[in-house]
Amino acid sequence: MLPESTGSLGQFVQAAAKAKSPFTVGTGFYPKVDSGDSGGPIIGGASLWVVNSGNAQKERAAWDFEKFLDSEKSQVGVHTTTGYFPVLKSALDDPTDKQWVAQNPEFGTAVTQLEKTPLNTATQGCSQGVMPQIRQDVQNAISAVVLQGADATKELASVQKLADSQIAAYNAKLGD
Repeated sequence: MLPESTGSLGQFVQAAAKAKSPFTVGTGFYPKVDSGDSGGPIIGGASLWVVNSGNAQKERAAWDFEKFLDSEKSQVGVHTTTGYFPVLKSALDDPTDKQWVAQNPEFGTAVTQLEKTPLNTATQGCSQGVMPQIRQDVQNAISAVVLQGADATKELASVQKLADSQIAAYNAKLGD
């Protein structure tokens, strides 16, 4: 058993078919400790970034590329090729995607599990506490490294220290 991103499925399937002793890749729901638990998987990733580089032409090209990647046609292609969970629900309704999943049901497992996962505080992602502030601090650190040439190790240490203090302050406020 290998818990992995849905985006790796296509490579696993291809590698299994080309293996010395070919085999079929099977997929299943991400396990729970107890079947009655209300939690479940949440999506991750699904974000694209355009960095403010000061070059309007490059930024426009990057934006056009993001719009292309976010199109239904592209999302269907990515889902049926890699297994990556599409960011558009309409991609899952596309006839090409539906036919692919019907012929390759392993590409529908994650979709089915997410559709069956109840929406509650445990399954709606990291939006509690100081997570939004920490996420912004990490984004700022990435920008500093990429755009200003800051030292990645120092930025990581700095954002870790800041996150630790924010979490400690948040927990203290809650009485923990």
